[in-house]
Amino acid sequence: MSLDPNVFYNACHPDKVLDISNPEDKKFYIDFSPVRGAAVIDDVISTITWV
Repeated sequence: MSLDPNVFYNACHPDKVLDISNPEDKKFYIDFSPVRGAAVIDDVISTITWV
């Protein structure tokens, strides 16, 4: 899939949430969940101190 940077830039609206059920929005959605990993959550949890 080729993405025109100008089209991508013009589609960016920080105040609008992407609706991935909408085909027009879905083409701009990038799923980062595979690279986030659960280890980040475990690291954050281990640094929280309950007072």
